Amino acid sequence: MSVLHLSSDLMLVGKVSSWAKSHGVPYQNASTLEKFDAALAETDPVWHTVIVDLQFRGLDIAAIHGQVRAAIPPARLAGYAQHVMTELIAAAKAAGFDDILTRGQFDRQFAELMTPHT
Repeated sequence: MSVLHLSSDLMLVGKVSSWAKSHGVPYQNASTLEKFDAALAETDPVWHTVIVDLQFRGLDIAAIHGQVRAAIPPARLAGYAQHVMTELIAAAKAAGFDDILTRGQFDRQFAELMTPHT
């Protein structure tokens, strides 16, 4: 199980990173789209879950979905945004993200996304 996370929210990244480290889950945060692209292209580790902050500056939700599916088709792809960002949430649903949560839901439930997907 390994997790790639696209986010520039330092508080949330710290929380998720700490949880991953304490549970032995390989985790990498990408704080820029360039770092995300580079991490996605890596073959070690193979990312099992990719988590995307849908409010990330400059993000094209449909393009990210296509990029992840092309690179690692079986990966679980999750996205989150503040509950008032209904257009972003709808775009992620339309693109075909596996899991879409509000920011609050993600903050409370991220550990569930970082466990094996069945």
